[in-house]
Amino acid sequence: MSQNRPGPAGGVRVIQPSDYHEDSSSLRPAEVALKDQAKKQAKDSTTKKPSNKQPQEPKPQKPPKPPLESTLEPWIMDVKPKNKFSVHYIIWWLYTRLQLSRFEFIAPPTMTANAMSEIHENTKYLNDFRKYFNAIIVVLAAKGGSAKTTIIQWLAAYIGYHVRNAPALLGMDVGADKTASRFAKDENKLFNVTYLLELVKMKIPFTAEWLQDQTETDEESGVHLYKAKPKGNGIRDFNTSETLAMMKYVHQLYPLLFGDTGPGLNMKASDGAAQSANVVLVCNKGISKEALNDIKETLALPNYGLAEKRIKPIVVISGVLPRQMNTRTQYEIVAKECNVDPKNVILLPYDRYLDDQKRFNLKRVHINALSVKTTLMLSRLAKRVLEVIVESEPDKFKSAELAIQHLISTYRSEQRTQENVS
Repeated sequence: MSQNRPGPAGGVRVIQPSDYHEDSSSLRPAEVALKDQAKKQAKDSTTKKPSNKQPQEPKPQKPPKPPLESTLEPWIMDVKPKNKFSVHYIIWWLYTRLQLSRFEFIAPPTMTANAMSEIHENTKYLNDFRKYFNAIIVVLAAKGGSAKTTIIQWLAAYIGYHVRNAPALLGMDVGADKTASRFAKDENKLFNVTYLLELVKMKIPFTAEWLQDQTETDEESGVHLYKAKPKGNGIRDFNTSETLAMMKYVHQLYPLLFGDTGPGLNMKASDGAAQSANVVLVCNKGISKEALNDIKETLALPNYGLAEKRIKPIVVISGVLPRQMNTRTQYEIVAKECNVDPKNVILLPYDRYLDDQKRFNLKRVHINALSVKTTLMLSRLAKRVLEVIVESEPDKFKSAELAIQHLISTYRSEQRTQENVS
């Protein structure tokens, strides 16, 4: 079939079949591209052999590597300096990057250079919340010679010296009461705790003013001192309920009350004092397997009622050697072995005035006589006692908890501002 199209001179020319086999140069560029593509597809379909290979699955991507700090132990993160531009942070960074924590004989770096600033911070913390020091604090120990009397007396003196809330210290260790000798007071002028038990037992009322006039007060710390009867019928002759009633009654007169119980388990006076307490300190001297077993035995005793009252006891170990004064000992040895919160473990270094006051002729408990590191750990103990008081009764101290959080956030913001300025 032929078609007509105009010719060059305006006439009509008949299209012949041979006109369809014209050269590609006379076609438009689009038509040339389509023609080449059709030829290529036809060639590929005839020459391409079918493949038996299955399609490969995409390789799984490796998960992102977690940051190094998320893999570190808590006792390493506990000593991380806040200021990233300090020399202490560089030492801590090298300790973590070189993985020196694998070697037990290499202790994590301690920031002793910042001790004075931390002591100041803890003291400010205690004074800001001094009105929340409303509790009974009792010290317990399974054996004698565990430094429980030393710890409770120095703690009472430290809080009384910095907070000035006039606490009371009841010496209830009949066998070896050291209240008078430690504070350089005449033993005959101290009021006897046994008489307090008799007054409460016979329901004879007495006031705080009358009670304070019957005893001696430490001038430096403001602690009111009460001794245990050294001979005859002592406090151990009273049952648990009478001791509990006595502690509760005296607590109404003294918002902050310290109780130094005698050594040994299953003592009625210790049971009553522990049941009345808001904060319980379990003490021992030195870190050894025997000392940790004594602490575990004291914590597990049902007579103290720590589990029922949900009290978080604070484990205090004194006389710790310098090489053991690190967070590895605090977290991995003491806290793990005794099954307590690592924050509730306080290690006090050996201090000649704290551990051997009589030997080194320290005539009385004097806060400024202690070394800087001992004072630092004592301030941490006082701060932790206040935190446990708040945690023991959350409903009562809910406003205090919110205030503490506000203070912490304010302090951290001030620290960041100082770091940015520096």
